[in-house]
Amino acid sequence: MGFTAWHGACGFAPGPRRSGLPQPAYRRTRHGPGSLLIAWLILGIAMAAGLFEPAFAALTHLYGRASHTPTTRVTLIAGFASTVGWPASAYMEHRWGWRGACLEWATLHLCVGLPFNAWTFGATPGALASN
Repeated sequence: MGFTAWHGACGFAPGPRRSGLPQPAYRRTRHGPGSLLIAWLILGIAMAAGLFEPAFAALTHLYGRASHTPTTRVTLIAGFASTVGWPASAYMEHRWGWRGACLEWATLHLCVGLPFNAWTFGATPGALASN
């Protein structure tokens, strides 16, 4: 079982019965060049949103001229992210296949990353710059 099954984040784990997708929809998206193209496009959009530029723009917007320290912290943390991400991805791919691994990462991003970012960046722009 994956992280979401152990910890209950959003209440589902990879797999057709627990993915939140109706069974026929899951089966239609399992094989073929169409599913590869859709997965490739979704992953490309997600990767573009996760690059340094959007993070640095958000930090600059929030902190103004004082954004150097948060930018350095993001860079440092992101540098270590592959130390955890690559082995975790390899484990998930081995256990559930690439589709299950992508679904697990999507679940973690939506159930952990999105609320965390909403909570973190809930401040008004420029309010943090005065601190």
